[in-house]
Amino acid sequence: MDNIELAYLADHADKVVALAAALHAQDHEYYGARTPADVAADLALSLQREALPLALIALHDGIVLGTATLSYDSITTHPHLGPWLTAFYVRPELRRRGIGRKLVAAIEAAAQRLGFAQLYAGSGRAATLFVRIGWQVLERVSYHGEEIAILRRDLR
Repeated sequence: MDNIELAYLADHADKVVALAAALHAQDHEYYGARTPADVAADLALSLQREALPLALIALHDGIVLGTATLSYDSITTHPHLGPWLTAFYVRPELRRRGIGRKLVAAIEAAAQRLGFAQLYAGSGRAATLFVRIGWQVLERVSYHGEEIAILRRDLR
């Protein structure tokens, strides 16, 4: 897809509520009793550019196509790992068009810029994308009732 703008969510804070609703709808089982408002509160913490957590969004004509966040923690069974690429989302009808790949590359660049040597992700559905673009599967685990891969990307 052409003409995709990658931007910090901090520069588009007005998109937080709609983005939270999309994330919640995608992973409602993961969020359990947490509401879209709870997810929005979490996203609001990522409205920064120089510290974690920070979120990036993919936009086209002002419409959010996807997002990814760089966070200190994610998978609670693996507190020794970090930082993490989290809250990875691309609108379902736009998947497999390179948007996710661009978001991952932008998060990798942000992590590198902030001095991190590795980056981790825990993913079920998107694990194949991560592997295709050079991430390594460390292990597969059951997490919140879903089988996921724990992945690592060396940034140096």
